[in-house]
Amino acid sequence: MTSRPSLSDAEIVDRCKSGALVRDLDRWDLDETNPGSTVARCVALHNASQIDFLGLVHTAEFAALSGPEFFAVQHAFTEAIPQLDPPPRQVMAAVKILVEKGGNDGTKPSKCSASVMVCERLGASQRNY
Repeated sequence: MTSRPSLSDAEIVDRCKSGALVRDLDRWDLDETNPGSTVARCVALHNASQIDFLGLVHTAEFAALSGPEFFAVQHAFTEAIPQLDPPPRQVMAAVKILVEKGGNDGTKPSKCSASVMVCERLGASQRNY
């Protein structure tokens, strides 16, 4: 984590639209328990339909991530997803991309289990995917 000033909500919205927010997720305060953290503000903006946080997994910036940079961004998604109010299919599609991009690092079962729990919380089952 760096001591740079945090992004404003307007900057988060703009950077999410362009896909550039992906590059910020490993550089800013990711403490989801802090309402002013980047992850908490992304969740709030997503739930207010101001950004499509999960849509970031479909950007060229996300596709270009590798190694430690990817895993830092994956952590931000892992923190945010349980707090988002998207359609369950959107969650499952994003989690599938996150798991596939993560490769065979031994965390796939826990990530898949977490995605199923999120979808169950949203009133869906893995069969709807």
